[in-house]
Amino acid sequence: MSQQQKPSILIIEQGQSFGGAIISLSQTIACFKKIDPLLITFMPLEASAPWVKNFSHVRLTDHFNYKARNSFTDVCKSRIPTRLLKKLFFKGYALASVIGEILLAHKIARIGRKHQVRLVHCNNGVTNLSWRVAKIMQLPLVYHFRGADSANTYTDEICHAAAKYIAITHFLAEEFSRKLSVPLEKISLIYDPVDHHIFDQISATAVVCARQAMNADPGDVVYLIAARVIAFKGQLEFLQCALPLLRANEKFKIAIMGDNADESPDYFQQIKQFILDHQLQQQVVMLGFQADPMPFIKAADVIMHFSLGPEGFGRSIIEAWAAKKPIIATAIGGPIELIDDGKDGYLVDPNNIDQCRDRIKNLLNNALLRESMGNAGFARVLDSFTQEAIAAQLENALLELIP
Repeated sequence: MSQQQKPSILIIEQGQSFGGAIISLSQTIACFKKIDPLLITFMPLEASAPWVKNFSHVRLTDHFNYKARNSFTDVCKSRIPTRLLKKLFFKGYALASVIGEILLAHKIARIGRKHQVRLVHCNNGVTNLSWRVAKIMQLPLVYHFRGADSANTYTDEICHAAAKYIAITHFLAEEFSRKLSVPLEKISLIYDPVDHHIFDQISATAVVCARQAMNADPGDVVYLIAARVIAFKGQLEFLQCALPLLRANEKFKIAIMGDNADESPDYFQQIKQFILDHQLQQQVVMLGFQADPMPFIKAADVIMHFSLGPEGFGRSIIEAWAAKKPIIATAIGGPIELIDDGKDGYLVDPNNIDQCRDRIKNLLNNALLRESMGNAGFARVLDSFTQEAIAAQLENALLELIP
């Protein structure tokens, strides 16, 4: 099939902040061979640039996105004096949001028609905007479930509008089957991929620089937790759990990579205060947002995934394996079906502090075990999570809907 004959599809990613969904999407469609993707993104350029440079994309602005809505709500609650006025302001904002969404959907539809797209793919869950675009263009719609967010706010018409549903774990398939009242057999399972070649391209100098940024000397063992710094991700709880081990071993280092993104900064500040209160500045480093997290993953010794609630997948797991690193993850949601406990990583109960400390200590004191688990994880990547194989699966699933 020639380049000119490839059918074009429209992919809508409504996330406002950097996250695993844009990485997973990027690493998948970079290997498309039969489909020409066009991505619509609303992410700031500095966050999205590394992940959209290899394919066609259009960056738009949504003036009524969830960040704007949250800011408006905060202002109304704090500054509008009466309940009646608050109610009127909220109704006015809701009406403006609907109008704004309709106009935005028509704008995206015009872009889609210009590129002669033949399918609308909603990259992360169910959204009104993707549904509107597909309805305006009278095209098949695909909902791709990458996170365990709620779908209860959408009407049955929107929830049942998709011609195909895709989930990245069995856990998510079961969750959305229940939430949307969609038969489980109608939801296809396609894992997220990881580009393991990235880690071969990272220079020794980049690894040294990453180790230095993590305040790690030769012989130190660095545990990296890479995620948005929000309460759900459990960074503070991990530090609280690891505190006795940090006290007992000055070679034990922890690096926290990420920022609070679009949520409250309170949790971020609590972590900084915890580090100060316990005088951990030499052992715990907050790296902030990193546009390219891969050198840090390669430079770390163990990757932590300490989410306190169910993750749809747990991208840090396959990234750890791609870098031949062991993973410790909480046994909630998607990670349960990915990790073979004790072989390619550890699954832990975040409420069982003794178990968590035991698993952390096992890897802290055993370089051979770290290497063995990392190699076992890398074998899992080659078997189940390569971007070439995942791209082929997704392409074939989408092509079924394109006449």
